[in-house]
Amino acid sequence: MSECQLKELASIKECSEEMLQMAMSEQWDSIESKQEERDNLLTTFFSQELVLESEFIAKNINALLNIDSQIVNLVRNYKNELQSELKKIVHGKNAVKAYSNG
Repeated sequence: MSECQLKELASIKECSEEMLQMAMSEQWDSIESKQEERDNLLTTFFSQELVLESEFIAKNINALLNIDSQIVNLVRNYKNELQSELKKIVHGKNAVKAYSNG
């Protein structure tokens, strides 16, 4: 196994875990730059001839997909919360408008 590729894969997983932690603590602005960093790592990793065993790579890809799935769920929940807040604001605005016109 290539020590360099193992380190690259570990860095990719670490970036993903950091993104998950950011999502869990609602640091949404930080996730985008971390995602760009991870995308660059992924591009570098997969643009070379891989010497790691395919099963090992597949296992790590599945772990990354699991982390990504958790991030997507957190983002979806946050989006739903924002939509709910927006509806409340619009409803309140409409109520104020109706009251002031009435």
